[in-house]
Parts: sequence; structure tokens; C-alpha cells
Amino acid sequence: MHRITEWIENARRQKNTRFDDLDKIVKRIVARYGKLFPKYKRTQSGSKTVHHFNVPGIMPISLEKEHGRREFLPPRYKTFALDGLDSLVAYIESKAPSTKDVDSGEENERG
Repeated sequence: MHRITEWIENARRQKNTRFDDLDKIVKRIVARYGKLFPKYKRTQSGSKTVHHFNVPGIMPISLEKEHGRREFLPPRYKTFALDGLDSLVAYIESKAPSTKDVDSGEENERG
């Protein structure tokens, strides 16, 4: 969980953020903690991708790819996505308190 929190903070510090920066974080969360989100659904329509976790208290995370003259995510969309990721991390920590043990175990295995 510590690593995911670092990725979110790095994205928050970046002046310009791309779709792929935030989408990778969401995909990693889903890959690692997917069992907490059995009704997870990802929808795509054109340049817009929405991650629906279908969990009470967690709003869908909406991301929009760069297109046209837009090279980066608008700051407003970036803020919404990062707020959603923060609430998602809080939910994971409340439902899976042993995530710290899992992360520290992985670091020990890698040396």
C-alpha cells in the first residue's frame, strides 16, 4: 500500500499529468486488491474511461485521454481523480488492514 500511496503523491506533485499516469495507478490497485471490488467495472467511450468500483462511499474515477490540442489532463480532472484515488486507498486500508504486512513482505523478498 505504501508504494501505491507514493505513486499517488508523485502524480499530485507533477505539474502536468497524463491519462496513462493515473490509469496505471488504478489498474495496479485493481490487480492487487481486486478481491475487495467484486463488481468492479471499467467503461470506455471515445477518449473517456471510467472506473466503477461499485462500493458504497467510493465515487467512480473518471479519466480522459489527451486529444486534440490537449496534451495533459486538465487540473480540475486531475484533482477529481486524485481525490477518488485517496478515498479508494482509505477504503482499502479500512477493509484490508493487513496490507502493510503484504507490502513489507514483498520488499523483503526482493532484497
